[in-house]
Amino acid sequence: MAEINKVNNYKTVYRGGTAEIVEKKSRFIAHSAHVESEEEALAFIEQIKKQYWDARHNCHAFSVGVTNETARCSDDGEPSGTAGRPMLDVILGEDIYNVAVVVTRYFGGVLLGTGGLVRAYSGAVQEGLRASTVIEKHHGISMAVSADYTMVGKLQYIAAENGLPILDTEYTDRVMMHLLIPADQVDEEKWDNAIVYDDALLEPLSIQRNFDWKIPGNNFARSIGFIKKAGSTIVVSCYVYDDRYHHVGIRRPDGSMLYVNGMHQVTKTFNCETTGTYYVYVENMRSKQIRAAGYFIR
Repeated sequence: MAEINKVNNYKTVYRGGTAEIVEKKSRFIAHSAHVESEEEALAFIEQIKKQYWDARHNCHAFSVGVTNETARCSDDGEPSGTAGRPMLDVILGEDIYNVAVVVTRYFGGVLLGTGGLVRAYSGAVQEGLRASTVIEKHHGISMAVSADYTMVGKLQYIAAENGLPILDTEYTDRVMMHLLIPADQVDEEKWDNAIVYDDALLEPLSIQRNFDWKIPGNNFARSIGFIKKAGSTIVVSCYVYDDRYHHVGIRRPDGSMLYVNGMHQVTKTFNCETTGTYYVYVENMRSKQIRAAGYFIR
């Protein structure tokens, strides 16, 4: 059984760094930090200002959000446009998100002019980012795979062979292994183009539906959507007419999927954790058409 949830893809500072450059006797000290909100960014800026309270300028820039929803900068007394904006341009130009930088200047007695200040503050930020640990967070899927204890070694081997990080493992009567897999392995287009069945009810007022689906190779067949309340369950029972394993499961309101990797007779009760629209589906994992017949209770 697997559960999937999407996460975002972007570059960010994993561990902040510090770097210093000297321009005509003026010292420019850059500090960077990972931030998740404007409040965190402002707190970091204030921390640096307190640390370098005797400096003439503590200029800053920060970008919060994976689409730069909040981007701010300050020249802190330097001529307008010579410090904060060039610093922010470096961040945006590097496509780094959720980051704050502060450049502290100790004046060396020589005026740098507009161009000199722009180069100095930009260069300090570049050096500060080089001294930081910058990572790229890729779109991925947090997948929870349920298996019996005899399958643990095989799952660990598959994860290692495919470079899939194991986020966590839970040991109860079964083993629940949480893996991180590339999001491009989730074919949303295939789901959207799945064959949709709306089979007749067994009884006019029943909540049980029969189905008998013919599923093309490497494709889905699914029910129409239906509303379920949090705390309820969906029972799926079907026979897959094939000698290979296929996916039988549900799609939840947030788009994540829970499924059993089964062959022939498959019966599973799925828990509904949130209220919303659910679907029952069977995914054909081979290239030729298969048949799946059974029922689900919703």
